[in-house]
Amino acid sequence: MATIPSLEALLIEIRQSLGLPRHQTRTQQKFVAFEQPLPNHREMLEEGLLEIFAALEMDATAQHDAMLNLMSAEAFQNAVVQETWTRDATAAQVTWTWCAFNYAPLLGRLLANWNLDRAFDSGMPTGKFWFLPSLPDSADGKVSMPLKHVIDWLLDLLGLPMDKAKDLLDRDVDGVPDVESIERNLYYWRGGSVFHAETIEKYFPDGLDLDFKGAFREPAGSTDEKTRAALAFLKKKGDLTQEFISEQLVGGCARLLPSIVDGSATEAEMSFFVKAVIDRYSPATPLVIRQRLRVARAVQDGYLRLLKHLCPGVDPFDADPRRNKVLQLIAIVQYIFNLTIAAHQNGSSQALEDQWFESKLAPWDKATIFFGIAPSHHGSGDSARMLAKMLNHMFESFRPSDPLPDWMAIEPEHFEQVTKAKLELVRAILNEDKLEEALISRLRISSPWRAVSSLSSFPTLRTLASRDDLSPRALEAVLNRLSQLGSINDRQAEAACFELAHLQGLPAKQRPKDMEVRVAWLLDSCAHLPNPTAWDAEIAYRKALHLVSRNEFDAATVCLKSALDLSLQRNSGPLRGLIAWDWLSILVANRRLVPGEHEKPYRHILDCRLRSKLGSFEDTAVEAADYFWDELYAPYPGHAQVKPIGREQAERHIGETFGLIHQGDFAGLNEWLRKNAKDFRKSRLGEVRGNSVLVSWMKLLHGLESNLPKMATLLPTALEGELNKFRQQLVNMRQAICLLLERWPEQCELADFKGQTPLMLAADHGDAQVVRALLDAGAEVNAQDYLGRTALHAAVTGRCIECLELILQRSPDITLATLDEGGSAMHTAVKLGHVKALTVLWKAAPTMAEQPNRFGQTPRQLLEALLVDLDNVRRSLTHAGRQVGEVNDYQACLSLLSTPI
Repeated sequence: MATIPSLEALLIEIRQSLGLPRHQTRTQQKFVAFEQPLPNHREMLEEGLLEIFAALEMDATAQHDAMLNLMSAEAFQNAVVQETWTRDATAAQVTWTWCAFNYAPLLGRLLANWNLDRAFDSGMPTGKFWFLPSLPDSADGKVSMPLKHVIDWLLDLLGLPMDKAKDLLDRDVDGVPDVESIERNLYYWRGGSVFHAETIEKYFPDGLDLDFKGAFREPAGSTDEKTRAALAFLKKKGDLTQEFISEQLVGGCARLLPSIVDGSATEAEMSFFVKAVIDRYSPATPLVIRQRLRVARAVQDGYLRLLKHLCPGVDPFDADPRRNKVLQLIAIVQYIFNLTIAAHQNGSSQALEDQWFESKLAPWDKATIFFGIAPSHHGSGDSARMLAKMLNHMFESFRPSDPLPDWMAIEPEHFEQVTKAKLELVRAILNEDKLEEALISRLRISSPWRAVSSLSSFPTLRTLASRDDLSPRALEAVLNRLSQLGSINDRQAEAACFELAHLQGLPAKQRPKDMEVRVAWLLDSCAHLPNPTAWDAEIAYRKALHLVSRNEFDAATVCLKSALDLSLQRNSGPLRGLIAWDWLSILVANRRLVPGEHEKPYRHILDCRLRSKLGSFEDTAVEAADYFWDELYAPYPGHAQVKPIGREQAERHIGETFGLIHQGDFAGLNEWLRKNAKDFRKSRLGEVRGNSVLVSWMKLLHGLESNLPKMATLLPTALEGELNKFRQQLVNMRQAICLLLERWPEQCELADFKGQTPLMLAADHGDAQVVRALLDAGAEVNAQDYLGRTALHAAVTGRCIECLELILQRSPDITLATLDEGGSAMHTAVKLGHVKALTVLWKAAPTMAEQPNRFGQTPRQLLEALLVDLDNVRRSLTHAGRQVGEVNDYQACLSLLSTPI
């Protein structure tokens, strides 16, 4: 059993191949298993990518392109993963299949697209794929390694043999090995040894002055003279054949060679040819040498480790692709790379490029190993699901002892066998589809049981059981037949899981009266099956839902944790995300959000993309709690209906006080505060948001006040009196809040689950009366919420100058900044175009104008950047619910910040 490699796991592998410092084993394990706090995980992921970019010495543009490509590719890959079940396939079978159908073709496509605008192999033999192990082109019949390619390239440019080249690298610098050591290591590298990455920097530091005797520099003279010089140079390098030219120079040069040699080429063609020779044989900087050695070392190390994983015991130099399966993956990368480059040369638009590219794919390849990169498939929303269906078919058919199938024919004699395997895979998938369609038709016109009684295809029945358009009778017949076949084909656990999923998915009113007994019997039958099975995670999940319906919430929580751990042992389609969602729902259903305890399931929900519009951890927890009570929880008959503790508490502090506040009975409210001080005064409510009584009242007040302008517009004149009563009630609520602060001042320090203090909420709403009352009660002005915002930030966003001045009077820490952008309150004022707030801050704390954010921007520099695309900035902020200034307000902000302090 095995899982598909995650982005986190790949990141660690790439770091290792680049020779970057390794994290502690436990840290890596927690990173891959999503057990770190979310900020730590994101930081490790971001730093890991940046370290890889730095190791390759990529410039900012290259890094940006790499990130875009990575995000685009990862989104589709993840969509496939969420539909894929690896079952009992071995780690080698999973890795091999995923690489052949996903990573290898995708890598070829990405490398080619990246190479269109900036040739990353400029100066290298264009037809050789220097960065990949390659099939032998010499008599020794061995695989040629990337490090050998780079060393040969370097020696060729130096125009010296190894024993002479070592002298160029000998320098009187402390820590640099002697020439004998250099020569020995270069021979080792060329022979296939993987060395310590730091050696590259020692041998080829910036400032190293090398004499490239084998390089070609643009000569003086006419175009014809330059061309003759280029031909003379190439003749020394090798034979002037089209084969040699196609290997060494960019596309088109080989075709031009005859006319270049006989002198019939045009001047433009000769110039193109000469430039190609200069680009190929130009002197290399130490930076380029280091980059190529690092890439070659990383690929070679990855090749050796992947080969050991897929084909243990096979010699890395073995050139037989039937034994050395990694060579097939390399061939896929090369084929797709070349085809993509050719498509770019033969298409005048992206649509025509894609059309040309796809027209060259063999039908059996397009339907199998290249399904994921076929442009026409990307337009279908079902492309990820269809690819996953193919992968699921293969993973289900694998047995641990099965050899890895061949998916790419390199030698002509293997073409027929490999093509036959692809056609058989396509035929099997099509037969399943046809059988499903035929059975659906029969179910619609005949007895459901008669339609399925003779069917022996478990996969077809399983697919039917997952459909949501079957009639209840048809579904019952399918489930019964699955149960029969399960006992025959040793698939009892899978059949039981489908029946459990059906029963537990029924709406509460449609559940059978004996559902508890039936579910218990199915779970008990699974408990007596041999372990482990590919369905252990789902069985544990189904048991947890059973316990929830029995009001055994603590036991269900333990069961769901176990189910999530089991789901990490193999890919189980969307199951991991569903388990994590229900686990989070139970955890927060009747208690406040505790990040250290509750973040783990959210991490898996996030990774599984379970919700298309997944919000922050805090907002997701609220959604999960509502889901538990509204959808997940439905007790079996005979079990009491448990009520949410938070709702009961809300009924007390809202329901019991609402009438008192409405009537202005503050004496009665004062008495209520006295009686309930023990329960509420120093504590937050037992619900996910963790609101205190004060925060609840404030949120209610501000929510009602926000709706007042709309109500005033919509209500007819005849109801003006009712509107005035509503306004008076708001006045009473604000007075009640002030009374609460007098009696329970501790409430001003109780933040909600987002770390939002009452002072922040009041300032953000522009509620100066409550802000003053909170400050008088001792409210902390320097508290930060989950985004790092303070009350000072909130006063700016609330656009209330009085609130801002009140907070400034309490000497807040003006250096406190938001977590995402590292912005001060002055940065916030600039973003919102709030010139009045900026003026107050500039006068009260002028040093804030020099405080940079996370990107090194002072408020003025941030403003200058915003002005470049101000319309979109204002539109985005407005969409986020923020009030922003007009264009002239932003200009006034710039004038103010341009004034000397």
